[in-house]
Amino acid sequence: MQPQTEKQAWETDQTLASLYFWNDHALFAGFTPDNEMHKHHGVEIFIGINAPINLISEGRVFSHRTMILNANVPHHVAGFNNPKIVIVYDSETAVARMLVEKYLGNKKIAGLDDQLVPLIQDMVLPVGGKSSCQNAGVLYEKIINSLLDSKALTKNVDQRIQKALNCIRKLELKLISTRLIAETIGLSESRLIHLFKEQVGVPIRRYLMWLRLIEAVKSILDGYSLLDAAHNAGFADYAHMSRTFKKMFGNPPSMIFKNSRFVHVFSCFS
Repeated sequence: MQPQTEKQAWETDQTLASLYFWNDHALFAGFTPDNEMHKHHGVEIFIGINAPINLISEGRVFSHRTMILNANVPHHVAGFNNPKIVIVYDSETAVARMLVEKYLGNKKIAGLDDQLVPLIQDMVLPVGGKSSCQNAGVLYEKIINSLLDSKALTKNVDQRIQKALNCIRKLELKLISTRLIAETIGLSESRLIHLFKEQVGVPIRRYLMWLRLIEAVKSILDGYSLLDAAHNAGFADYAHMSRTFKKMFGNPPSMIFKNSRFVHVFSCFS
Protein backbone atom coordinates (compact mmCIF):
# COMPACT_ATOMS: atom_id res chain seq x y z
CA MET A 1 0.00 0.00 0.00
CA GLN A 2 1.31 3.43 -0.93
CA PRO A 3 1.82 5.87 1.96
CA GLN A 4 -0.72 8.67 2.22
CA THR A 5 0.19 12.12 1.04
CA GLU A 6 -0.27 14.99 3.49
CA LYS A 7 -3.40 16.15 1.66
CA GLN A 8 -4.90 12.63 1.72
CA ALA A 9 -4.18 12.43 5.45
CA TRP A 10 -6.11 15.63 6.04
CA GLU A 11 -9.03 14.37 3.98
CA THR A 12 -9.31 11.06 5.85
CA ASP A 13 -8.31 11.86 9.44
CA GLN A 14 -10.51 14.49 11.08
CA THR A 15 -8.55 14.38 14.33
CA LEU A 16 -5.61 16.19 12.73
CA ALA A 17 -5.13 19.82 13.63
CA SER A 18 -2.02 21.94 13.96
CA LEU A 19 -1.52 25.34 15.53
CA TYR A 20 1.62 27.36 14.78
CA PHE A 21 2.76 30.49 16.59
CA TRP A 22 5.18 33.12 15.27
CA ASN A 23 6.23 36.50 16.66
CA ASP A 24 3.05 38.32 15.67
CA HIS A 25 0.64 35.82 14.13
CA ALA A 26 -0.67 32.27 14.37
CA LEU A 27 -1.76 29.73 11.77
CA PHE A 28 -4.30 27.00 12.42
CA ALA A 29 -4.71 24.14 9.96
CA GLY A 30 -7.24 21.39 10.39
CA PHE A 31 -10.77 20.39 11.29
CA THR A 32 -12.64 22.56 13.78
CA PRO A 33 -16.00 22.00 15.48
CA ASP A 34 -18.74 24.59 15.22
CA ASN A 35 -18.12 27.48 17.58
CA GLU A 36 -20.33 29.97 19.33
CA MET A 37 -20.83 33.56 18.23
CA HIS A 38 -17.81 35.54 19.38
CA LYS A 39 -15.56 38.44 18.48
CA HIS A 40 -11.93 39.13 19.20
CA HIS A 41 -9.05 41.47 18.63
CA GLY A 42 -7.44 39.64 15.73
CA VAL A 43 -7.74 40.17 11.98
CA GLU A 44 -8.23 36.76 10.34
CA ILE A 45 -7.73 35.10 6.96
CA PHE A 46 -9.95 32.03 6.37
CA ILE A 47 -9.33 29.39 3.71
CA GLY A 48 -11.62 26.42 3.12
CA ILE A 49 -9.55 23.58 1.70
CA ASN A 50 -12.30 21.49 0.10
CA ALA A 51 -15.35 23.76 0.11
CA PRO A 52 -16.52 27.28 0.95
CA ILE A 53 -16.50 28.35 4.59
CA ASN A 54 -19.82 29.54 6.00
CA LEU A 55 -19.19 32.49 8.27
CA ILE A 56 -22.23 33.89 10.06
CA SER A 57 -22.20 37.48 11.25
CA GLU A 58 -25.03 39.80 12.31
CA GLY A 59 -27.70 37.56 10.80
CA ARG A 60 -25.97 37.14 7.43
CA VAL A 61 -24.16 34.12 6.00
CA PHE A 62 -20.94 34.82 4.10
CA SER A 63 -19.89 31.83 2.01
CA HIS A 64 -16.44 31.91 0.39
CA ARG A 65 -13.54 29.56 -0.09
CA THR A 66 -11.33 32.36 1.21
CA MET A 67 -12.12 35.54 3.11
CA ILE A 68 -10.72 38.10 5.50
CA LEU A 69 -12.46 39.20 8.69
CA ASN A 70 -11.85 42.51 10.43
CA ALA A 71 -11.19 42.72 14.16
CA ASN A 72 -13.98 42.96 16.73
CA VAL A 73 -16.65 41.61 14.38
CA PRO A 74 -19.14 39.15 15.97
CA HIS A 75 -19.00 35.90 14.00
CA HIS A 76 -19.58 32.17 14.08
CA VAL A 77 -17.92 29.66 11.72
CA ALA A 78 -20.16 26.72 10.84
CA GLY A 79 -19.09 23.37 9.48
CA PHE A 80 -16.89 20.64 10.90
CA ASN A 81 -16.20 18.55 7.81
CA ASN A 82 -14.29 21.15 5.84
CA PRO A 83 -10.62 21.46 6.88
CA LYS A 84 -9.53 25.07 7.19
CA ILE A 85 -6.51 27.30 7.23
CA VAL A 86 -7.00 30.22 9.61
CA ILE A 87 -4.34 32.90 10.06
CA VAL A 88 -4.75 35.30 12.99
CA TYR A 89 -2.98 38.63 13.39
CA ASP A 90 -3.09 41.05 16.23
CA SER A 91 -4.98 43.97 14.70
CA GLU A 92 -2.15 46.38 15.53
CA THR A 93 0.47 44.53 13.50
CA ALA A 94 1.75 46.04 10.26
CA VAL A 95 0.45 43.10 8.20
CA ALA A 96 -3.03 43.38 9.72
CA ARG A 97 -3.15 47.11 9.00
CA MET A 98 -2.10 46.54 5.37
CA LEU A 99 -4.71 43.81 4.90
CA VAL A 100 -7.44 46.02 6.30
CA GLU A 101 -6.37 48.98 4.18
CA LYS A 102 -6.16 46.99 0.95
CA TYR A 103 -9.15 44.65 1.23
CA LEU A 104 -11.54 45.87 3.90
CA GLY A 105 -11.55 49.61 4.39
CA ASN A 106 -14.78 50.12 6.34
CA LYS A 107 -16.09 46.64 5.51
CA LYS A 108 -16.23 43.90 8.12
CA ILE A 109 -15.77 40.90 5.81
CA ALA A 110 -14.33 40.54 2.30
CA GLY A 111 -14.20 37.52 -0.02
CA LEU A 112 -10.73 36.86 -1.44
CA ASP A 113 -11.58 33.99 -3.77
CA ASP A 114 -9.96 35.57 -6.83
CA GLN A 115 -6.65 36.00 -5.00
CA LEU A 116 -6.37 32.72 -3.13
CA VAL A 117 -8.48 29.98 -4.75
CA PRO A 118 -5.85 29.26 -7.45
CA LEU A 119 -3.27 28.89 -4.69
CA ILE A 120 -5.35 26.29 -2.84
CA GLN A 121 -5.10 23.80 -5.69
CA ASP A 122 -1.41 23.12 -5.01
CA MET A 123 -1.47 23.64 -1.26
CA VAL A 124 0.59 21.21 0.81
CA LEU A 125 -0.76 21.14 4.35
CA PRO A 126 1.64 20.76 7.29
CA VAL A 127 0.61 17.82 9.47
CA GLY A 128 3.49 17.41 11.91
CA GLY A 129 7.06 16.23 12.04
CA LYS A 130 10.37 17.97 12.62
CA SER A 131 9.98 20.33 9.68
CA SER A 132 6.47 21.48 10.55
CA CYS A 133 7.41 25.09 11.30
CA GLN A 134 9.35 25.28 8.07
CA ASN A 135 6.51 23.79 6.02
CA ALA A 136 3.90 25.96 7.70
CA GLY A 137 6.12 28.99 7.15
CA VAL A 138 6.35 28.27 3.44
CA LEU A 139 2.57 27.93 3.28
CA TYR A 140 2.11 31.17 5.19
CA GLU A 141 4.51 33.07 2.94
CA LYS A 142 2.72 31.85 -0.19
CA ILE A 143 -0.58 33.07 1.17
CA ILE A 144 0.56 36.47 2.40
CA ASN A 145 2.76 37.16 -0.63
CA SER A 146 -0.23 36.54 -2.89
CA LEU A 147 -2.18 39.18 -0.96
CA LEU A 148 0.40 41.86 -0.22
CA ASP A 149 3.47 43.29 -1.90
CA SER A 150 6.34 41.23 -0.49
CA LYS A 151 8.66 44.24 -0.77
CA ALA A 152 6.44 46.17 1.63
CA LEU A 153 6.78 43.34 4.15
CA THR A 154 10.57 43.21 4.04
CA LYS A 155 12.71 45.69 5.91
CA ASN A 156 15.86 45.63 7.97
CA VAL A 157 15.31 45.76 11.73
CA ASP A 158 17.04 48.55 13.64
CA GLN A 159 20.01 47.12 15.56
CA ARG A 160 18.64 48.50 18.85
CA ILE A 161 15.36 46.65 18.34
CA GLN A 162 17.21 43.49 17.33
CA LYS A 163 19.10 43.84 20.61
CA ALA A 164 15.76 44.21 22.43
CA LEU A 165 14.44 41.05 20.76
CA ASN A 166 17.59 39.18 21.76
CA CYS A 167 17.17 40.48 25.31
CA ILE A 168 13.57 39.24 25.45
CA ARG A 169 14.68 35.75 24.37
CA LYS A 170 17.31 35.56 27.12
CA LEU A 171 15.36 36.90 30.09
CA GLU A 172 12.77 34.99 32.10
CA LEU A 173 9.58 35.91 30.31
CA LYS A 174 7.30 36.42 33.29
CA LEU A 175 9.71 38.94 34.83
CA ILE A 176 10.27 41.03 31.69
CA SER A 177 9.08 44.63 31.67
CA THR A 178 9.51 47.39 29.11
CA ARG A 179 11.52 49.33 31.72
CA LEU A 180 13.96 46.44 32.16
CA ILE A 181 14.38 45.98 28.40
CA ALA A 182 14.94 49.72 27.90
CA GLU A 183 17.60 49.80 30.61
CA THR A 184 19.33 46.73 29.16
CA ILE A 185 19.68 48.18 25.66
CA GLY A 186 20.31 51.79 26.68
CA LEU A 187 17.11 53.47 25.48
CA SER A 188 14.47 55.42 27.35
CA GLU A 189 11.28 53.44 27.90
CA SER A 190 9.23 55.84 25.75
CA ARG A 191 11.76 55.65 22.90
CA LEU A 192 11.79 51.84 23.08
CA ILE A 193 7.97 51.71 22.91
CA HIS A 194 7.86 54.00 19.86
CA LEU A 195 10.74 52.37 18.00
CA PHE A 196 9.60 48.80 18.69
CA LYS A 197 6.14 49.39 17.22
CA GLU A 198 7.65 51.16 14.21
CA GLN A 199 10.14 48.37 13.52
CA VAL A 200 8.31 45.18 14.56
CA GLY A 201 4.80 46.29 13.65
CA VAL A 202 3.21 45.48 17.01
CA PRO A 203 3.33 47.36 20.35
CA ILE A 204 5.98 45.88 22.63
CA ARG A 205 3.53 45.26 25.49
CA ARG A 206 1.22 43.36 23.15
CA TYR A 207 4.22 41.45 21.79
CA LEU A 208 5.17 40.43 25.35
CA MET A 209 1.56 39.40 25.99
CA TRP A 210 1.69 37.25 22.85
CA LEU A 211 4.87 35.57 24.12
CA ARG A 212 3.24 34.93 27.49
CA LEU A 213 0.29 33.26 25.77
CA ILE A 214 2.73 31.00 23.91
CA GLU A 215 4.55 30.21 27.15
CA ALA A 216 1.22 29.29 28.75
CA VAL A 217 0.36 27.03 25.80
CA LYS A 218 3.70 25.23 26.16
CA SER A 219 3.05 24.64 29.87
CA ILE A 220 -0.43 23.27 29.17
CA LEU A 221 1.00 20.82 26.65
CA ASP A 222 3.69 19.82 29.16
CA GLY A 223 0.94 18.70 31.52
CA TYR A 224 0.57 21.73 33.80
CA SER A 225 -2.87 22.75 34.98
CA LEU A 226 -4.42 25.83 33.39
CA LEU A 227 -3.81 27.78 36.61
CA ASP A 228 -0.17 26.74 36.85
CA ALA A 229 0.34 27.47 33.15
CA ALA A 230 -1.02 30.98 33.69
CA HIS A 231 1.36 31.58 36.62
CA ASN A 232 4.32 30.11 34.71
CA ALA A 233 3.74 32.66 31.96
CA GLY A 234 3.40 35.64 34.28
CA PHE A 235 -0.37 36.12 34.28
CA ALA A 236 -1.96 37.19 37.55
CA ASP A 237 -4.35 34.25 37.42
CA TYR A 238 -6.09 31.87 35.02
CA ALA A 239 -8.96 34.32 34.44
CA HIS A 240 -6.49 36.94 33.14
CA MET A 241 -4.87 34.45 30.77
CA SER A 242 -8.24 33.12 29.62
CA ARG A 243 -9.56 36.61 28.80
CA THR A 244 -6.39 37.45 26.89
CA PHE A 245 -6.44 34.16 24.97
CA LYS A 246 -10.11 34.54 24.06
CA LYS A 247 -9.58 38.10 22.79
CA MET A 248 -6.95 36.82 20.38
CA PHE A 249 -8.28 33.40 19.35
CA GLY A 250 -12.02 33.55 19.95
CA ASN A 251 -12.22 30.71 22.48
CA PRO A 252 -10.79 30.23 25.97
CA PRO A 253 -7.82 27.85 26.31
CA SER A 254 -9.97 25.42 28.31
CA MET A 255 -12.06 24.81 25.19
CA ILE A 256 -9.16 24.49 22.76
CA PHE A 257 -6.98 22.23 24.88
CA LYS A 258 -9.55 19.94 26.46
CA ASN A 259 -8.69 17.50 23.64
CA SER A 260 -5.12 18.73 23.16
CA ARG A 261 -3.87 15.30 22.08
CA PHE A 262 -5.61 16.02 18.77
CA VAL A 263 -4.08 19.48 18.38
CA HIS A 264 -0.37 19.69 17.65
CA VAL A 265 0.98 23.05 18.81
CA PHE A 266 4.27 24.41 17.47
CA SER A 267 6.32 27.41 18.58
CA CYS A 268 7.97 28.89 15.47
CA PHE A 269 9.68 31.99 16.89
CA SER A 270 12.68 33.31 14.97
